[in-house]
Amino acid sequence: MSKLIKLYIILKYYIMDLDLIKACKFGYLKQVKLLLKAGANLNQVDNNGRSPLHWAAHNNHLKIVELLLKVYVNPNRVDDDGKTPLSWAAHNGHLKIVELLLKVEVNPNRADNLGRTLLHWAADNSNLKMVELLLKADVNPNRADVEGQTPLHWVAYNGHLEITRLLLKAGANLKRTNVDGETPLHWAAYNGHSETVELLLKAGADLKRTNVDGETPLHWAAYNGHLEIVELLLKAGTNLNQANNNGNTPLHWVADNGYLKIIELLLKAGADPKQVNKYGRTPLYWAIKKGYPKIVELLKSYENKISSLSLLCLRTIYKNQINTEDIPSMILEWDFHQ
Repeated sequence: MSKLIKLYIILKYYIMDLDLIKACKFGYLKQVKLLLKAGANLNQVDNNGRSPLHWAAHNNHLKIVELLLKVYVNPNRVDDDGKTPLSWAAHNGHLKIVELLLKVEVNPNRADNLGRTLLHWAADNSNLKMVELLLKADVNPNRADVEGQTPLHWVAYNGHLEITRLLLKAGANLKRTNVDGETPLHWAAYNGHSETVELLLKAGADLKRTNVDGETPLHWAAYNGHLEIVELLLKAGTNLNQANNNGNTPLHWVADNGYLKIIELLLKAGADPKQVNKYGRTPLYWAIKKGYPKIVELLKSYENKISSLSLLCLRTIYKNQINTEDIPSMILEWDFHQ
């Protein structure tokens, strides 16, 4: 056989293999069948390490996936991102393909290069049906990715209540922290998902847990102006005067951001307006610097009037939901005229 003929054969099969990847990628079923009959390489990969099955699963071409599995293509091949065809199907929400691939010999707990499993991607995409399917397949709900995030972190971040319930029922650890020391409660509070916060609190979330910067979920809720969540956390018993690593309390942050209603709430609950951070600055400093006259006036009035006894009274009032009319007027009168 001449070198020219050999080269022709090599090029023919090389082009045919590339055509198979393209046909699977774009869903050309008839072309896939013809190429398979002609002897195209089932396990040929492109520049990203993706096989024909990767692309068929990635782009939701169910008939092609079925065909490729019948001719014994490798379902566990990983691409350059560490993803199998099953990973891509779950990532992109292709439920029927995931159901099909779970029936062959695949590892549903396999993680990609980011450390994320099928359940991470389903939770991040708020895909309820996919989460249900994966939990039935015994996918681990507590597997952490390279950043220490579990599926519960992602679903709390997105605020999907039903998926949160499912994961908790499946044994998800709601106190698990990521590499920055943040719990799912931190993320739900940060993004303003009040129903998710309430659910996590009822399930026993640690509302006093601080991240690596010393910040509690209350810090994050206050920073972003989530009044309802601040109320929930206060009623649950969080430490409203907890300072972060720079000495800033939630009151410092809301004074800096200008959230008047949250400042009123924190002050009534017993927040200390005189607490200084590591640079010697009180919440009043930030209100003056940012130019919030109503907040300045409010903080000044509390700084002038509230002594240590009144702070104690306010905390007791808030914690026990006592009507101020039930407190002897002589105590309040004495305190506010010192």
